[in-house]
Amino acid sequence: MIGILLALQVKNWNEERKVRVLEKEVLSNLLISLSSDAENQINYNIGRLKADLMSINYIKQLRNGDIIYNDSLDVHFGCLMISKGFSPELNAYGELENRGMEIIRNSELKNRYIENI
Repeated sequence: MIGILLALQVKNWNEERKVRVLEKEVLSNLLISLSSDAENQINYNIGRLKADLMSINYIKQLRNGDIIYNDSLDVHFGCLMISKGFSPELNAYGELENRGMEIIRNSELKNRYIENI
């Protein structure tokens, strides 16, 4: 009888350990996705928006008569025509969705994730 109970307890511990390893893997993948999005897209868009702001200032100076039009200003008009976008890496989010939110033990982390989806 004690052997059976011990075997069940060991099995439960092993299952719990597997779930925790999976939780770490899913959270690690989310962190990698977020870091990639920040580095590859958000920072790029910030740089583009800073360039746009500089172009807007040149165009405002032209409109106000502070500077005279010349061909080099065409770059600034063209710069504003480039669209900015954001396409997040969704694989890790899909993995979490498939595994289920209950895999995340930390309730604060889980709630913050839910609030932002």
